[in-house]
Amino acid sequence: MVSKVRLYSTALALMCIMIMTMGIVDQSDAVGSTTTFVGTVLEDGSPLEGVAVSVNGEVSIPTKDDGTFEFEYTGTANFTLSMRNYVFQSSDITKTESGFSVTSPQTTGTILAFKTAENYSGTVVSGTSPIHNADVTYADSDGNSYTAETGSDGKYTIVCPPSEYTVTVRCNGYETNSTAVTSTDMTITLAPKIVSIGGIIMDYSANGDPVPLVGVNVKVLSGSSSSTDISGSDGFSVSFTYSQSATITFSLNGYKVTVPGLSHVLTKQADGLTYRIDLTDAEVVDDLYMVSTSDSPVVMIKNMSKITGIVKGSVNNTEYALSNATIRIDSGNGNVYETKTDETGKFTIRCPFGEYQLTSECSGFLVYGPVSVHTSETDIQNIVMEAYGGSFIPGLDNAHSMMVLAIGVLILILAFATVCYISSKKGIGNIKADNDLDDDTDDE
Repeated sequence: MVSKVRLYSTALALMCIMIMTMGIVDQSDAVGSTTTFVGTVLEDGSPLEGVAVSVNGEVSIPTKDDGTFEFEYTGTANFTLSMRNYVFQSSDITKTESGFSVTSPQTTGTILAFKTAENYSGTVVSGTSPIHNADVTYADSDGNSYTAETGSDGKYTIVCPPSEYTVTVRCNGYETNSTAVTSTDMTITLAPKIVSIGGIIMDYSANGDPVPLVGVNVKVLSGSSSSTDISGSDGFSVSFTYSQSATITFSLNGYKVTVPGLSHVLTKQADGLTYRIDLTDAEVVDDLYMVSTSDSPVVMIKNMSKITGIVKGSVNNTEYALSNATIRIDSGNGNVYETKTDETGKFTIRCPFGEYQLTSECSGFLVYGPVSVHTSETDIQNIVMEAYGGSFIPGLDNAHSMMVLAIGVLILILAFATVCYISSKKGIGNIKADNDLDDDTDDE
């Protein structure tokens, strides 16, 4: 009996020891074991690569090309997902305020990614040339719209919620293009618009009021095409296929442009001859984009002109053409031009268009000027120069009077010499006759 009790006691002790040992082992396993969790991120059923996953605030790991990510945890793990313009939801992983949470023994889970915004980009071109400053608008059926402007390379980017959009592109000088958005990177082509420009050209070369300049060759170069017109009394108009690189020139032999017209429309280029056209703020009159108006015309003046005149000498209130007078004009900025009058008293000086100070000088006469004169193709300067103190020969200046006097004196001298010569000849003849008479008397 005693042996049976001892046997039962020994068996019971062994069972207790086994139970305690199992509990310790189980507890040890429960505290120290780790779980491997594999998650998958999907967008519209497709794996989403590159999503940043941060576990318990540690350094993030990106999802692989199959959309999966993996980490080990003990007990419970909190993790977050981040990717620009995306939000994340899951039906089999606990959602927290900042992200998601898994508890052992969960080993897998699927997370769905939804875009909050899409990067829509594209390039606006005309032919093969990019168009800058084009206005691009994406609009959906709910009335929401998003805009951008193209850069110098014709590219744009618009960030907006994913949806079905219609893109409309507008740019000055091009036909508007509206089309459905079929991809997140589009190439949109604009057709150049046929535009007409007009303006007024005035000639400021003549004295008095300026007049319309007729016959100016107006040439517009737009891309590889060009268009021309010849100005009339009512100005000019040119139609052309507009592009953002359009330039215009005004040319007429002997003339140059001094004022281009509307400064916000025409800008002088580096060569000094062409002007860039910017029709953005140009006034439209009768379907013409105006590059100049009657108030702000294209001003052209002659490159070269002339000053013409007649110089007369005045002696005792009698006037006559004065030859060999020196005519000098001075621009005041170092340019001096000079000539002499011809035998009729006329002179012409070719010089750049402008205003000058004129003087006239001639021996025996008071200096004339300086007087202000302006170049002209038609005006004639009438200059009268007064002789010093009058002249003793009516109708002649002092110089010519002295010449006449000198000639008269010379004639008198020659006449006197002639008389003396004749008289001397006669005296010699008389002496010889007297000598012969004396010889005859001696012979007797």
